[in-house]
Amino acid sequence: MKSLKDLVETKKSSSFSFTSSDVVKYVDSPLIKDLKLSSKEFRQNFMIIKQMVDEYEKCNKLDDRCCNESNYHIKLIRDQNNNLQIISVPCEKLERILQVKSKYLIRNFSNKYLKVLLNPQSIGKLVSPTKAKLLDIYQKYLNENELKHGLYVYGTMGTGKTFTSIALANELALKNKTIAFIFVPDFTYELKQGISKGDSTNANYIDKMREADVLFLDDLGAESTNEWFYNEPLMIVLNYRMQNNKLTFINSNISMEQLSRKYASILKRTGNSFNAERLMERIKALTNNTEFELKGKDMRY
Repeated sequence: MKSLKDLVETKKSSSFSFTSSDVVKYVDSPLIKDLKLSSKEFRQNFMIIKQMVDEYEKCNKLDDRCCNESNYHIKLIRDQNNNLQIISVPCEKLERILQVKSKYLIRNFSNKYLKVLLNPQSIGKLVSPTKAKLLDIYQKYLNENELKHGLYVYGTMGTGKTFTSIALANELALKNKTIAFIFVPDFTYELKQGISKGDSTNANYIDKMREADVLFLDDLGAESTNEWFYNEPLMIVLNYRMQNNKLTFINSNISMEQLSRKYASILKRTGNSFNAERLMERIKALTNNTEFELKGKDMRY
């Protein structure tokens, strides 16, 4: 394809009307870059290109549905004779979301985040230095064939711990991993509800947390509960995953050292302070004793 300058010059001497901003937006679109369109092909197919790109952008702004009722999009392709053709294809975003959704055994976040991935379109281009580093770390996880350890990420509220973890979880789901994404304060609430109902909800919940290929424990340390939670459900899950080398990621507002002190203080009341050490041993084993501090401004405001 001709350069941007060439295309703008062509436009000046042509009856076909498009602006230089159109050129930047549509020529640089990943939807058409691989087609290697000539200047003439670009002009001749501009309305199709515009529809393709505009629908793609419109669709990406929606949560878990396609912008078209048919759930199909038009697409410009080259046939075996190198001629351009227009075809209709299923909405890739919707298919991807359905694939991701099917891999979650437990998911404590809304459908609108199922489209989030580890890319600038989802995360945004402007990120703090530590967030950029964390994204690089997560990307390396995706590039490894066999993941052995998770990561303990901590930092103040609103820095993006949950959002980036969801992006990683969705990417792993696309790699056919089963996922349990647990917001720990909600987890303790669910357990209390299960006890009050007297049903098998708790056992099913814990079994899914133990068996998932990848477990995300979000906001660990923010839960409001009693000693029973640490001595039984949490210990059972962490111990099983440690013994079976199950990949586990943990987010918290506090460091491992602060979490250890908190658990020791709570469990000391019942004379089981030793269990706090056991919990931390398992957390450190599952994360290879590696913690990452995510810094930055509160993005919620």
